[in-house]
Amino acid sequence: MGVLALLVLFALTPKPVLAPKGIVLPAQQVRAPISADHVMIYHRAPSATTVTLGQIRVELGFNNQPNEDTKMALFQKIKSLAASVGANGVIVNYLVSNDGIRKMITFIGTAVYVPQSASRSAQ
Repeated sequence: MGVLALLVLFALTPKPVLAPKGIVLPAQQVRAPISADHVMIYHRAPSATTVTLGQIRVELGFNNQPNEDTKMALFQKIKSLAASVGANGVIVNYLVSNDGIRKMITFIGTAVYVPQSASRSAQ
């Protein structure tokens, strides 16, 4: 009876929701905030005309394996931080998953403003 009660209690215990945590270190000059929907992720700088608006660092813990929801939450946080300094792009500098004792994904990137003509040619 005690084991059954323990199993029921364990099954009903809510699983922790691990939300991404992050920070943007703004450059000396930033732009007006924009919508996160307008931020693109770049694996390399899209052109020589980008303006650096800050550095972004985001970490997200996960329980088993990172899934699509985990990745979506991570990138939504990255885009939100970039948008807060007016960046319409983020260049990935470092993205790694750590499967040690504390499982987490670490992202480090550069928030940039890409003029519209340059962003269209990079897509």
